[in-house]
Amino acid sequence: MKQDKPTYETYKKPSWFQKNWIALATLFIGLISVNLIFFSGSYWGDTVDPSKAGVLGDFVGGYIGTIFSLVAVMFLYLTLRDQRESSTIEKFDSKYFELIQLHRDNVKEIGIGDDFGKKIFVVMIREFREILKIADKINKKGNFNYTQEQLFVASYCGLFFGVGPNSSRMMKDSLFEFSEDFADSFISELEDEDVKQKVKQDRRFKYIPFEGHQSRLGHYYRHLYQTITYVDSKSIDIVSCPKIG
Repeated sequence: MKQDKPTYETYKKPSWFQKNWIALATLFIGLISVNLIFFSGSYWGDTVDPSKAGVLGDFVGGYIGTIFSLVAVMFLYLTLRDQRESSTIEKFDSKYFELIQLHRDNVKEIGIGDDFGKKIFVVMIREFREILKIADKINKKGNFNYTQEQLFVASYCGLFFGVGPNSSRMMKDSLFEFSEDFADSFISELEDEDVKQKVKQDRRFKYIPFEGHQSRLGHYYRHLYQTITYVDSKSIDIVSCPKIG
């Protein structure tokens, strides 16, 4: 069955009007309210009635003054809200960049033989391809009819767990979706010392292949998952994030 591609929400930065429409509406309504005083009968005609205008002025001053006090409180709230959002973004950026730095430090510390840093992923890909060749050979030889995707899964288990006193058992447990004959043949081929030495010589590896990279990749994956989970769990209006490298 064909799986639907995951959909991602595209962030759109709110416009200036969307962020300030409440303040603009309040200002507009306030201006209308202040100017309504001139529609009073006290200000119409050839002369202005001082007594009526004075009473109306006191009323409007108290009423409109209260409204403007309320507006001032609202603007204070908007200011505090913007400051809180800015503080939240600053805290997010600080934590995010800290996680990125830890991620880069983890990459630098990962090593295989004399190789350290990003280059070891290239070496792992080469080893993965050799494991995939072995899985494909066993699949064809035993007529198991596994798909390329399934062989990728088996090969990755071989790369991650490897073979050894404990690793072979862990790898076999991870191959529970495959037949026991395939799993046994696959593990047996990876345990063959002649095969290991041949691959090491052909690929010019500085280490013995097929012994697993769980100790190297386990911590790397855990921290990468923690970083992505942290970003995904945050809901912030404005976030500017660098790429993870």
